[in-house]
Amino acid sequence: MALARRIILLGPPGAGKGTQAKQLAEAAGFLHLSTGDLLREAVARGTPLGLQAQPIMAAGGLVPDDLVIGLLREALDAAGARGRAGVVFDGFPRTPPQAEALDQLLAGRGEAIDRVVLINTSDDVVVARVSSRRSCANAQCGAVYNLISMPPKAAGKCDKCGGELVLRSDDQPETVRARQQKYWQNTAPLIGFYRARNLLIEVPGNGTIEEVTRGVKGAVGFASPAPAPAAPPAAKPPARPAAARRIAKPKPKAKAKARPKRKAKPKARPKRKAKPKARARRKAKPGDRARKAARKVARKARPRAKHRR
Repeated sequence: MALARRIILLGPPGAGKGTQAKQLAEAAGFLHLSTGDLLREAVARGTPLGLQAQPIMAAGGLVPDDLVIGLLREALDAAGARGRAGVVFDGFPRTPPQAEALDQLLAGRGEAIDRVVLINTSDDVVVARVSSRRSCANAQCGAVYNLISMPPKAAGKCDKCGGELVLRSDDQPETVRARQQKYWQNTAPLIGFYRARNLLIEVPGNGTIEEVTRGVKGAVGFASPAPAPAAPPAAKPPARPAAARRIAKPKPKAKAKARPKRKAKPKARPKRKAKPKARARRKAKPGDRARKAARKVARKARPRAKHRR
């Protein structure tokens, strides 16, 4: 099934149309258009269409179809390329005249509705969901929470603006049941309108959000990306032969830490040369004096040689 690019989500209040439309638009990269959000934004910004819708909304009346179609046209033109890539219409149209007006709007852009998904939810499940709903009291915010499936981070406080969360009067169980009956009476002709064109697909809506999401994505032909294949296990290195194991390379020896250098000792002074020892005198012997005297007499008696002139 080819991916549908202009999609309508139908279902009673509390069926989860807003949650499913937002998730589908984010997953597929489409534009999400909710007429309730568009009206609140237009009133908050004070646009010409918003100024027309403000007194009607304040009185609790239904905004005319031509005004709603004008808001959709402005949103599609402002979205540019994203609006041409795909659109998810959340809760609009609700009647066959609105459906025909939407067809004319899209035909002027060279587009048409590809798929209509009806989230079929029982009345008891819807009453339980809606009675657990809490809305932000700030009219410019209008965020909606559910105490069971999507509670706020802080009890009684809006995550976006910090405003007080309240239970609206039309979310009371008795009011919800009355709205259910009215919705099916008004929407039954619209269901037949799209079924006759082979555009309608029903999806069970009593399950969890995840279960309904899988049904909606399957109905529009959106396949979730397959998980990335697991990386193959790393191959083990081949075992070394026995010879290689025996002749193993010696492990390099750890370098010895260098010892700190010792301080050089001061050089010793050179020793002085010892003086030669004096010869020891011979001990006098008896007769030495006589012999010395005789030699002295002999020297005096020796004749002297005459020097020639």
